[in-house]
Amino acid sequence: MIYKISKKEGDELTLKQRLKKKLGNRYNVLKRAKREKFKRRGYKCIKYAIEPIGINDKLELDREGYLLDYPYATHWLIQLTYTKEKFPIKNENYSFHYIITVFPCNKIGGTHTNGPIHIYFSQAVELDRIISVFNQYLDNMINDCFWKNTI
Repeated sequence: MIYKISKKEGDELTLKQRLKKKLGNRYNVLKRAKREKFKRRGYKCIKYAIEPIGINDKLELDREGYLLDYPYATHWLIQLTYTKEKFPIKNENYSFHYIITVFPCNKIGGTHTNGPIHIYFSQAVELDRIISVFNQYLDNMINDCFWKNTI
């Protein structure tokens, strides 16, 4: 039996649809990446891409126990961010300017958590060098060996 809950006329969702919407789309990291491309201060997104999660990566996520945390994850969102702050992220004697983050999300960028599953920090180097690391991550995602080769 399927129960329908209605707030207004024409706005009917089943309980299963409401649960899926609540769990899968709490945060939209794809919209955030698009918005950060035009920022002037703080963290600025240089490049981003969304790729489907392959079968091998899905199995590795299940083996590591992340599949229960991300039940509706079907895509990877990878984002290269640059911080323009005077005092970037500091860890002892190093300061990191470039950050590569990876999020498991659904096809429209929705995820239930705001935190990434993988973060790569880099010091201030040439932009071409960090973009080559970004492209290497992206190639691993396309070839369905991201989890095995990078994490």
